[in-house]
Amino acid sequence: MTETLRRRLPADLQDPLLRNAYALVVNAGIGAALGVGYWVIAARLFPAADVGEGQALINAMRMLAALTSFGFVGALTRFVPETGRATGRFVGAVYLLGGGLGLAATAVFIVVTKDEPGFRILWGWLPAGVFALVVIVWSVYTLQEVVLSALRRSTWVPVVNVAVGFVKVAAVAACAFLVAARGDVVSWQVFLAWIVPCALAVLPVNYLLFARVIPRHVAETAHRTPPSLRRIVRFAGGDYFGSVFTLAAIYLVPVVVATQVDHRTYAYYGIAVTVGGLLEIFAFTMATSLTVEGSFDPAALGRNTRRALHRSLTVLIPMIALVVAAAPLVLSVFGAEFADNGTPLLRLIALATLARAFVELYLGALRAMGRGRPLLYIQAARCVLALGLTWLLLPRHGIEGVGIALVITQSVTAAAVAPALFRLCRPKGSKTDSVPSIEPPPSRHTSDDSETVDTIKPVALPFGGIRRLTTATRSDPIVDGPDGDDDAPPPTEEPPPGEEPEASGEESGDDSAADDQDGPSAEEHVGWSDAEVGPKTEEFATSGLIRVVAPGWDVAPAGELVVVPERVTPPVAPPRRSGWVTRAGLLARQPREWLGAVITIQALVMYVLAMKARPTGLVGVDLYAMTGLGLVSVMPPVALLAVALLILSFFDTLTQKRNRPILLLFQILAVMFALHGAAVLVEPLPRFPVAWTIGGFVDYIARTGETLTALDARFNWPGFSVFSAFMIRAAGVEDAAALLNWWPLISNVAYLIPLIVIVRRLQADRRAKWLALMIFVVSQWVGQDYFSPQGMTYLLYLLFVAILVTWFLRVDPASSFWKRRWTLIPGERAPKKTTVTDRIIILVLIVMIFVATATSHQITPFMMCGVLLGFVAFRRTRLSFMMVVLFGAIVAAYVNYMAVAYWSGHLDAMVGSVGQVGGNLTSQTTGRISSTNPERLIVLYTRLAITGVILGLAGIGLLRRLKKGVGDRVVFVMMVVPVLSLAMLSYGGELGLRVYLFTLPATSILVAYLFYPGLPSKVPPQRRFPVLAKLRPVVACALVLGLAGAFLLARFGNEKYEWTSPQERAAIDYIYEQDLETTRILYLVPEGDGGSSISWSLTGVERVRQIRATAGRDPYKVDNVVEQLRDAGPGSFILATRSQEASLEIDANYPADWGPKMRVSLARHPDLKTLVWNDDAAVYALKEQPTGRIAPQLRGTPFRIGETPWTPYGLIALAVFVVIVLTREVIRIRQRPGTWYWSRRLAWLSIPFLLLAGWVVLERFMLLSV
Repeated sequence: MTETLRRRLPADLQDPLLRNAYALVVNAGIGAALGVGYWVIAARLFPAADVGEGQALINAMRMLAALTSFGFVGALTRFVPETGRATGRFVGAVYLLGGGLGLAATAVFIVVTKDEPGFRILWGWLPAGVFALVVIVWSVYTLQEVVLSALRRSTWVPVVNVAVGFVKVAAVAACAFLVAARGDVVSWQVFLAWIVPCALAVLPVNYLLFARVIPRHVAETAHRTPPSLRRIVRFAGGDYFGSVFTLAAIYLVPVVVATQVDHRTYAYYGIAVTVGGLLEIFAFTMATSLTVEGSFDPAALGRNTRRALHRSLTVLIPMIALVVAAAPLVLSVFGAEFADNGTPLLRLIALATLARAFVELYLGALRAMGRGRPLLYIQAARCVLALGLTWLLLPRHGIEGVGIALVITQSVTAAAVAPALFRLCRPKGSKTDSVPSIEPPPSRHTSDDSETVDTIKPVALPFGGIRRLTTATRSDPIVDGPDGDDDAPPPTEEPPPGEEPEASGEESGDDSAADDQDGPSAEEHVGWSDAEVGPKTEEFATSGLIRVVAPGWDVAPAGELVVVPERVTPPVAPPRRSGWVTRAGLLARQPREWLGAVITIQALVMYVLAMKARPTGLVGVDLYAMTGLGLVSVMPPVALLAVALLILSFFDTLTQKRNRPILLLFQILAVMFALHGAAVLVEPLPRFPVAWTIGGFVDYIARTGETLTALDARFNWPGFSVFSAFMIRAAGVEDAAALLNWWPLISNVAYLIPLIVIVRRLQADRRAKWLALMIFVVSQWVGQDYFSPQGMTYLLYLLFVAILVTWFLRVDPASSFWKRRWTLIPGERAPKKTTVTDRIIILVLIVMIFVATATSHQITPFMMCGVLLGFVAFRRTRLSFMMVVLFGAIVAAYVNYMAVAYWSGHLDAMVGSVGQVGGNLTSQTTGRISSTNPERLIVLYTRLAITGVILGLAGIGLLRRLKKGVGDRVVFVMMVVPVLSLAMLSYGGELGLRVYLFTLPATSILVAYLFYPGLPSKVPPQRRFPVLAKLRPVVACALVLGLAGAFLLARFGNEKYEWTSPQERAAIDYIYEQDLETTRILYLVPEGDGGSSISWSLTGVERVRQIRATAGRDPYKVDNVVEQLRDAGPGSFILATRSQEASLEIDANYPADWGPKMRVSLARHPDLKTLVWNDDAAVYALKEQPTGRIAPQLRGTPFRIGETPWTPYGLIALAVFVVIVLTREVIRIRQRPGTWYWSRRLAWLSIPFLLLAGWVVLERFMLLSV
């Protein structure tokens, strides 16, 4: 199935009918998803009545545009393909006519509805004028999408709608936070948040249309004679009024509902219609594409209609079934009341969509044929039927009556048009309705039993649609991309001196050219029908000159020269056998085709069952039996065996000759789940106390909209917390603990996405790419993927690098013989061809990613700057050095202006260790090994061993690539830059962990190169020592197995005190629930340094203080702890937990029974009373509270940037510098005449502003750090 999809999709994307349809379907899906997101946020943040009133305004606006401008959709799709030189005038005239009609219809609507309470908001000249302008904007916005589709530029439509959709979501959120709280008219805010982003998109899109797309279309269709005005009017007369009837049925029904139900009920109706609109839009998009292609190629209309109908049913039937089954779950996202009241209506809308697909495709075919009268009749009858039934059933059945009316209307209409549609789809047997045969008459120079091709000659085809003869090459759509190994060296290219050719990306496993191919013969018998060969056969007919690939032919454009054989005589067809017998026989003879998938699924199920089972000898996990080795000490042997089986099945698939990317990716994800998700399966609550702390920050921002810079330095970089607070509130998440629990696993899956993009751009054996992904999974033990800014910004860092190597990669060919002789082969594939507009959009995206990172984390922005600087220095990016300066200025300005509370007064402590390479290196390695607990030492040394092994093997892998004559500059920069940060950054004791984390993508790739260092090649390898080549996967498998075992030890070695039990949670919640203005919690720490291992509550960070209470090694001497409690003042508690006691045991070498004894001693102290007591925790307080005033709660810190004399000038200089640099970069991307001149002038112009901004930064550091 994977091979079939891989063959079909590229061919579909070459077919304008399916390409346009796919683009419109993607647009519909994305638009519907963003629309659903918009209404989810609106429903969560606004009252239901206000949401309903805003929806009524939007639906009224869309109805007016439908009754006027939307009636020209059919005329645009029908005549734009053939208007030729008059295309621009034709589109402009439609815009003007639609806008004028919309203005008139708006005036009539406002007068008619002046007494309706649902539209009372439009009373007044200003609201009415704004509403009329909005109707015109919406008309143009929708018509521009139709024009793009008619010009075969549908791929731009989802791009525009994605940008507009995100702006809509941001706008409605801003309205909720900034406007609704002040008591303004909420309905207008919901309405304008929908339309303003659309208005902003009208100007750039129409500039693209009239300045670029339409001129190209005019040049391509200059030979066509534009249709006469009479012909256009005759067609539009029927189609316009027919479209008005259809769209009136769509948009008048919501208006009818709005006038007969209350706002809350209308909100239920509107949400159900919005969700169901995803399916309805699919039918429209396929019909639109059919009309466009029918206009370009009328002779192929029947064939295109058949294909469109087949694809529509293939997609819609499972989607409808899914919506019907999951309707309550889908609507529950908006709230329980929406699921209770809107589920029946959503199901009815979904059922009506199947019949609508038949009707819309027939209407699309009628438009392509120019038959306006049937269009009018069908759509008028459907409109009357829909409105009449709605009017009758709505009062009796409520909003469910609207769904019943829709089902009846679409079913009756579909039954009426079905005979004509099937006649249109019936093959006529004509040459224009089928794929032309490429076999000419038999040559008189050959005999009938000849099996060779006599002559091959190029034939110029005057028509499109003929199948081009191509050579099939197998590539990996995941790690190689859709274009396969297009950048691989040609087969005749000689390997570097002294080296043998490396194994092909096509060859794998045994590395022997003489090995037989798995599976059936790879030669297709040309001339056999599908019935003779069967749908699953992959065979080829080969001659000495060409190789004909039946299933994977491309579609050649008209006039292209293709190679056509004079004659190919097919061999005798094999004996016919039933399909299931054939498939069963193939599976029985080829167990490797299915055994790997079966073993993977079985091992995954075995792992889950073993981890979740009741603890016994072989299965189950007893967390209380955990030792200092962490979770691995209690993992059942069956689970460990399952992990080993998953890794072995991965290598079995990797070494097969047949490339199986879907199975390989599934196996990597299965290993990731088994390793990174181990704690999720067995621990009742989220692990890692820091995640709970950051969750508390997020909760405070979500509740108050402010930061507490006085509480924690991380509030100075609130980007992650603000974004998380917004998403949690908008999604209506009640308990964020579940999100914290699954966040590490979600993060690691997300990390794989940009990493796959990165390895796709590398020029390497496909096995090396897959092995690199697996090594990354089993070596990522650092544990920074929890719910934190570092986990999110690490994903942004990988996206940043992936974008650079995909859209801005620079691989310059050697310009002379000597350079080619002595220059290393680039380790990166040549960059893809992209448009100027794409690169400018991606440039803006890069800047946005960097700004988001700079506002969220301290370290990651410096890593981004370093990587970009390395790419510039090693000539691996087309971005200039000025972009590095720009990013450096942004991060310096953010720290200087926005994080004043962090560095003001202690700048020396912040930068004191910068440049101290030896001290930093020691503090990150041997300096962290201070425990004398032997189990703890095993965990610490395992972490150092993993780091050393990965870095050492990466170095050897780099040397092997250099020996092959390959220079991996991108990977080298990604590895070196984080290491250099040891000398450039100061980040306490965790910098070493961050360095390892940021080098891991590069080192994983280089370790994979150690085993597969060669380039992809079609030349069979000739090996000196074939036995050693066969051992490579064995050694690689042993390495991954060892790393997986070490991962469990290193990642979960602290689990004894990092997991939280429900009993501990109950004790903590008891303290947080006390009705006190502020509370102080004393937790026990060792003498000297020591931190908290307690998972604090997600709420109340502003009123609860955590205070360290030093506890001696003697558990019976607790007087010192009691005195510290008395000094803390009233409202103070002592909290003793199992996790904190385990931390003292493992890290501070306290006795194993110290914790229970300490709790008993505290409970017996005469001055204390025990408030909570269970097996894992205890809470104590003084019997007589000390006198004194309870400290007030912390308040949100007012935003300040600090004032100096030059601060305003620095801000202005920084803004001008950013504008100049971005303008310069856009000019460089456009590559117009004069680029070098303007690039140099702007670079010189930016220097004074940079110097002024830098001087102000230094001034602020000197004056405000005192």
